[in-house]
Amino acid sequence: MEQALREELQSRMSWENNPICGILKIYVDLIDDDRAEGHMDITHGCKNPGGYVHGGAIFTLCDSIGGVAVISDGHRYVTQSSSISFLGNQQEGVIHASAEVLNRSKRTCLVRVSLTGDSGRKVAEAMLNFFRTDL
Repeated sequence: MEQALREELQSRMSWENNPICGILKIYVDLIDDDRAEGHMDITHGCKNPGGYVHGGAIFTLCDSIGGVAVISDGHRYVTQSSSISFLGNQQEGVIHASAEVLNRSKRTCLVRVSLTGDSGRKVAEAMLNFFRTDL
């Protein structure tokens, strides 16, 4: 991936341009061709009343890092559909995300996102379909 594209994608995912990531403390750690990695710091603001990470925050991490993998081709996309399986949770630390594009066509892109906790325990697995908007 060219450095100029990598910098543009980092800018698109900045907290200024994508404020939900700032609210939930979601960070992009790696952008490469058809893949991305990131993490979310567990803070009080992303927890449910039981003290665990809210399912919506977990899904937002999947959607955000999956979206970074998708836009690695330099185009613009929106989430079209998704499926998530919640497999575990934790009350503190960091949740890590790894996204991989499985299929890309002219208009759509399918991505798998895997989330793990600090201990390596699976937190969630998600499949997301994205629709290209800049055709």
